[in-house]
Amino acid sequence: MITHYQRILKYLHPDFVHVYVDGKIVYTGDAKLAEEIEEKGYTVLSEYVDVDANTVKEW
Repeated sequence: MITHYQRILKYLHPDFVHVYVDGKIVYTGDAKLAEEIEEKGYTVLSEYVDVDANTVKEW
């Protein structure tokens, strides 16, 4: 399932969460990754992935 809504993960329990940029997986984590993105925003990915600040702002 592909979703942009972390709320749906309250009902589904994924084994993996993938983050795509330009159609490519740039980071994979567990369900806690979705919670962290929901809490802190996509800028948290700059801790894990080498992306420039402008790309993160566009998300």
